[in-house]
Amino acid sequence: MQYFVKILVTTLLVILISEAAKRNQAAGALLASLPVTSIIAISWFYYETGNKAQTASLTTDIFLMVVPSLVFFIALPMLLKRDYSYSVALGCSSGITAVFYFIFIKIANLVR
Repeated sequence: MQYFVKILVTTLLVILISEAAKRNQAAGALLASLPVTSIIAISWFYYETGNKAQTASLTTDIFLMVVPSLVFFIALPMLLKRDYSYSVALGCSSGITAVFYFIFIKIANLVR
């Protein structure tokens, strides 16, 4: 039952953002930019573990992972504006982002 509730809440959130963006792009962008997914995931994590230290650590790690994820939001619009098809632009942006995640994680592990 717990997984069903998680799936339902997450699905409703994605639908809400998508529908809002159809009506008003600024509203859709605002909703999508909020860390709602992170808040839900952190809340589920804390609810299931009850561990404040692990929850704090997860939150810090999520914050750090925002840095490489920004590459996606730079690459995708650039490729779309250069008239790449949506599928190609999405795939390339995702691939570039994955490379940046890999590099970022390697650098972060060296620093720790």
